[in-house]
Amino acid sequence: MDLLKPIYKETARNGHFGKKHFAWEKSKKLKIPEQLQEKLQIAKMSNGDVKRTSINGV
Repeated sequence: MDLLKPIYKETARNGHFGKKHFAWEKSKKLKIPEQLQEKLQIAKMSNGDVKRTSINGV
């Protein structure tokens, strides 16, 4: 079990939030397939991001 190798020490110490070297802390751009984009009503923002306003008018 390699209990002498503290591989979880960094996550256990003060939690893992805000530590940029963890892969799950790195955000990535969401790619929405075209067929789904047609179903979503989205508003494009000035920075190029999109905001969902509704799904199928709901």
